[in-house]
Amino acid sequence: MSEEVKRSVKEYLFELAAYMASSAKGCLEEPPSYGTFRLIDALGRVLKIQEYLPDGEKDPFLEELMGDIERNKFLKSSNPEAFERFLDDLILKLAREAKKRCV
Repeated sequence: MSEEVKRSVKEYLFELAAYMASSAKGCLEEPPSYGTFRLIDALGRVLKIQEYLPDGEKDPFLEELMGDIERNKFLKSSNPEAFERFLDDLILKLAREAKKRCV
């Protein structure tokens, strides 16, 4: 991996840390429902770290999950019931995948 890519990963992680820290502060002052969006958005941002991996090391399941998050995270404001179903489905997918990986 080139130094330029390493620097990019370090910068991305710094931005993620700043986002998560400011989100934690925001959760103290914002309506509690904003925290749910901030957490799912942060999960999507964590999963984007895979973009820095060589293709052979990327996890197809996590890439699919990242796409699901990007497509559905704004349902929180437009359709709260659909957002809650999305979260339930996301958790179920993760639980099923965890069971597969533990076998």
